[in-house]
Amino acid sequence: MKIIGNTVGTTMNPKKVAEIVDTANALKGKASGAAISLSDVSPLEHTLKVGVRSKNMVDAPDLAVEGSGSWTSRKVGVFSLPSGKYTASVDFIQEGDLSTVAFDVRGADDISIRYGGKDSTQASGQMAVTFTLPEGVNDFSLFAYSNNTGESRNTRCVFSNIQIEPGTTASPYTPFVDVQNTALKASGKNLLPVVPYEKTKTENGITFTLNDDNSLHIKGTATADVSFRYVSENNASRKPIKKGSYTISGADGLNKSDRITIGITGISEYYCHIADGKRTIEVEEDGTFYFKVSIMNGSTLDVTIYPQLEPGIAATAYEPPKEPVTYMPNADGTVDGVKSISPTMVLRTETDGVVIDAEYNRDLNKAYEALVNAIKALGGAV
Repeated sequence: MKIIGNTVGTTMNPKKVAEIVDTANALKGKASGAAISLSDVSPLEHTLKVGVRSKNMVDAPDLAVEGSGSWTSRKVGVFSLPSGKYTASVDFIQEGDLSTVAFDVRGADDISIRYGGKDSTQASGQMAVTFTLPEGVNDFSLFAYSNNTGESRNTRCVFSNIQIEPGTTASPYTPFVDVQNTALKASGKNLLPVVPYEKTKTENGITFTLNDDNSLHIKGTATADVSFRYVSENNASRKPIKKGSYTISGADGLNKSDRITIGITGISEYYCHIADGKRTIEVEEDGTFYFKVSIMNGSTLDVTIYPQLEPGIAATAYEPPKEPVTYMPNADGTVDGVKSISPTMVLRTETDGVVIDAEYNRDLNKAYEALVNAIKALGGAV
């Protein structure tokens, strides 16, 4: 294949051609995760294709295997999943004499078929095995074993936190989730409230004017430290926040001593100064937060700032907060009627162990721009 333009007569790298084709076809966006941010969403309102599923795909009980003088096994259960590649993991602890313990994935009707297995002689730990269910095979069984063959020992091994998930990597255990009872929330990327705790006010020489887009105009000279609260420190007024990475931005225009502050339950306050431009924080566990803009005594300002709290590790262009919309899944995990929010849309739940899958229409102009840039990068003319 050759391109007409500045590279006439030059054969394109096939890999680059594939990249251009992928870009040209990228009018549909897809994302999966515990919480997902969809970028370049089409400005034309449309209904997304959305589903939720339990990360742990089986509801398997904990069990103990005990025996003396021989292989002892217990069947965990029979399960059904679509054909594909999965990873099964289990925690174990040997409470009796040490032996070899094992965890196997076998056929549902014919247990002589072994799709995969793992064994260990450790006193405790985790075993994980990646296995493939062949095309047309959906049912399989899980077995736990303890081996004392030829030895006079009494063993007891407890197997717990059994998890099966798509792919080849074992992630930290989460229980099986009945997704039908899991609320899905859709919002813009700016997670600050649409209606802040405080409104326009004058205090200690500073006038805070809240604009229609939730940006904040600050004017005056502070005669004492003063704050404007988007979310109050009062426990009853704090907003929930899920564990994960978040980025604070919007301090541009403040003086060096001034700051945007976020406080997380049980964690010290984090500050975003003009010197930083942004601040990325890691919330280790679910909690609540407050969020305020603080002006220090003696600071003189006449500036509009654009505070933003968004998921992830990057500070992106400001967007006003949008009112979250809550949807409830069907029994099969599909979610009906999810309407698009442009240009950026965040989907999340309040439940650990839930994976969200979404497909949406991308902004045609953004996709075209990416295609043009890809062609120009190869020296082509557009």
